[in-house]
Amino acid sequence: MSTSDASSLSLWRRRTALAFAAATLALVIAGCTSRPSPEAVDEVREPLRMLLRERARLLLAGDGAGYLAPMSPEARQAEESIARGALDVGLAALDFVVGDVDTGTGGALDDVEVDFIYRYEGLPEDNDFRFRRIYTVEPRQGSLVITGSQPTADPLLQAPIWATGPVEVTRSPHFVALTRPGPMNTEAILDMAEQARSRLVPKLTLEPDDAHLVLLARDGNEFSEFLSQAPPERPPGVGDTVSLAVARGVNRGRGPEERNMVADVSAIVRSARSSYEGRGGVTPEEVFQHELAHLTLLRFEGEDTPGWVTEGAAMFLSGERRVDQWREDVQAGFSGVSLAELSDGEELDGKAYGYANAAALYLIEEYGADTFWDFYQGIKTSGTSRMLRLSYKMDSAQLDDRIKAWIREQIQ
Repeated sequence: MSTSDASSLSLWRRRTALAFAAATLALVIAGCTSRPSPEAVDEVREPLRMLLRERARLLLAGDGAGYLAPMSPEARQAEESIARGALDVGLAALDFVVGDVDTGTGGALDDVEVDFIYRYEGLPEDNDFRFRRIYTVEPRQGSLVITGSQPTADPLLQAPIWATGPVEVTRSPHFVALTRPGPMNTEAILDMAEQARSRLVPKLTLEPDDAHLVLLARDGNEFSEFLSQAPPERPPGVGDTVSLAVARGVNRGRGPEERNMVADVSAIVRSARSSYEGRGGVTPEEVFQHELAHLTLLRFEGEDTPGWVTEGAAMFLSGERRVDQWREDVQAGFSGVSLAELSDGEELDGKAYGYANAAALYLIEEYGADTFWDFYQGIKTSGTSRMLRLSYKMDSAQLDDRIKAWIREQIQ
């Protein structure tokens, strides 16, 4: 640590001690009640906020030892991988938010919910990521010491892969890739991703993210590990289908954060064909492009954007025309496939993908891509039924009739 850093840390410790003393005095004045007043709890939080703010500054400055300094040996050991991983990946921003706090005896803080909110270098400023730790904090010799650091049980707030083991970072013009160390032709995979993106973007009138995060798993075991550390909102597979890549985001009210894709590299590079989302004989490259389409569109979706819209759009962007499924639908008299049976927000089953493919292609070929993308992003605020009326002057029953007529024309 430099002399200037040591002076700053000394000044910070004095300020923390004064703030903590004021918080303790406030609790004494409040009396011996079983539950302190909200004002008193907030005053107890403030010294901790100061501590965490300084730790974030030190870690962003590359000082991992300084970040770990105000921790007991046990807590420090629990967070060494976090400090090391943050330095390895290169974070553009880091902040801490203190949630629920239980006040213990002697001014200790128990079961403190601390959210790590961070952003990767090179990714959009509205694409925040977060995970949670549960802290125990005690006053010692006029300073706060973090004596316990445990992961949360919340499955959507688990630590990222760089906080649980070594990682390598590879960058291309539009992608940031995280991998475990070891042999992997990451540059070739990112070149495939760049080519897929270059095919998707001309079909959009929406402005995609400038850069995307991809987690590249070496095999199926790593793929499962990466997915389990931050479960996707969209399941990785439907029925007996196989997932080779998954686009995901977490909607916390401001739109999808944590936008990223997890891909199984061993599956992507092999030549075998797979069954995927109700369609047989799909190459891994086609699956990769389909999921990249989802990743590109995440910002423009709402929580209630129906599956037929999101999947239909992804299939359009990836160049799919599921003619074989359309023939099956006609032969079955469209049994079990209609927009009325695909309720908002629900996942599609296998046979519904062909119908969703046809719905998107009909709207785009009949009314143009610009109108479709206006319809797509308008659902986020206005809902599907209203946007159908505004964009296409029809309801879902009328659209169903036109989709079925369009499918019959396509298979002739």
